Amino acid sequence: MAKISSEEDVNRISKLRQEVSDIITSYYDTDFNLLRWIKGLNYNIDEAKVKLRNHLEFRRSKWQLDAIANGGQDHPINKHWQSIITGSSGKIPNTIVNIEQTGVNDFWGILHTYPINEILKARVYYLELILRRVMEQEAKTELLRGACHGITTFMTEHYVELVHSFVVVNAPMFISIMWKIVSPILPTQTRNKVKILGSDWREEILELANPDVLPSQTCPVENYYNGELLKESYSSLLVHPRKTGCIDIEAEEASMLRFMFEADGNFAFAIYFTNDSQEAGVSTMKSVYPRINNIPGPTYVPIQDFIECPNSGTYRFWFSNEHAWIHKLSVRYQITVINGRHEQPE
Repeated sequence: MAKISSEEDVNRISKLRQEVSDIITSYYDTDFNLLRWIKGLNYNIDEAKVKLRNHLEFRRSKWQLDAIANGGQDHPINKHWQSIITGSSGKIPNTIVNIEQTGVNDFWGILHTYPINEILKARVYYLELILRRVMEQEAKTELLRGACHGITTFMTEHYVELVHSFVVVNAPMFISIMWKIVSPILPTQTRNKVKILGSDWREEILELANPDVLPSQTCPVENYYNGELLKESYSSLLVHPRKTGCIDIEAEEASMLRFMFEADGNFAFAIYFTNDSQEAGVSTMKSVYPRINNIPGPTYVPIQDFIECPNSGTYRFWFSNEHAWIHKLSVRYQITVINGRHEQPE
């Protein structure tokens, strides 16, 4: 079993573990996972506790993150956006190599074919697979090292300090120019993780990984979303700038809530449960669907999913437009309560 050598880190880990002992699972409860959150948030235990609790709620959600890596790569999105864990670096101690050939990925086609929540689900599989490989590596060693617009935010919120380096190869010249302009204003910790290799990248990359771990997927246009799902029957929600908006649905235990919505701008989304329909905020409500803080809009494909209701009460569909200063967020939605064989649109 790996050990943490610093006495200060041991104490910090112990304190953070106590703060989340009621919610952390045995699978995720390792010294290194906790230390990752502590280091990633500059040793601020109070901030780490808040962020970690949010992540642990997410892990326990309908997506079941502890077990997701047990499955296969069977999501259809993985045909068009592939990642490959090729093995240990061989150059950087205790670091694994994850290859993403982004230049041949049809991102435009993916966004026009699949809803953003399904794209996130497909990527979470790979992120959890990487996390599992890192945890296996950490269990064998005594060192803490990692592997590997909306998806990047998702990673920083839920997979803090998992990445050792982002290595960019074969990029156009303007990428290097833009990086020189932007990099001085980034935090040092972030800036140091990005490595843009030049024309000699074939030689430079060998300083980061052994050759044996270094290595066209498109979405057909006919599969692009055609705009028919919310064409006829839908309800609307308008969320003003700097505000949040909610849709409250009453449902019985063991019912199913099937939902579909689209929005005309960036937004955040979650579903919460409460026994008190008059409760104003969501801070004390139980999360029943993962909170996604940065969903890029307008949505090209409506977000679709369902939840099974664990209790009778109020299910609050929460939308945030708090980032906006001027834009009023327009949400078009369908929510259906399914009680046994009966469907009741809301």
